[in-house]
Amino acid sequence: MAYKLSLVKGVKNEQGAFIAPENVQVEEVIIGEDAKHAKAEKFDAGTPIEEGYYFAGVFDDETKRFVTDLKAVPAFVVAGVPVFNSVSVEQTEDENGQATVVAE
Repeated sequence: MAYKLSLVKGVKNEQGAFIAPENVQVEEVIIGEDAKHAKAEKFDAGTPIEEGYYFAGVFDDETKRFVTDLKAVPAFVVAGVPVFNSVSVEQTEDENGQATVVAE
């Protein structure tokens, strides 16, 4: 048996809060490295991730199912400095003539 801490994305309920998914398909599982470590998918540095965007549980690699309850992963911000390649300007039709600079 190979138990691995693994992640699955939460789903939003009618109130807009993340809840654990009920029927998890194997291809939706981000299988961890070992029983204590799982890496989330890659996001840009500085990206805020809401509580419950991921749920974590222990996944049995042989039976291909979670063997524990899923627990919401707390909110976090992806470490690092955001990187951008260029800058553009969005003009507004506002009488004050205020423009917005956008990093791309």
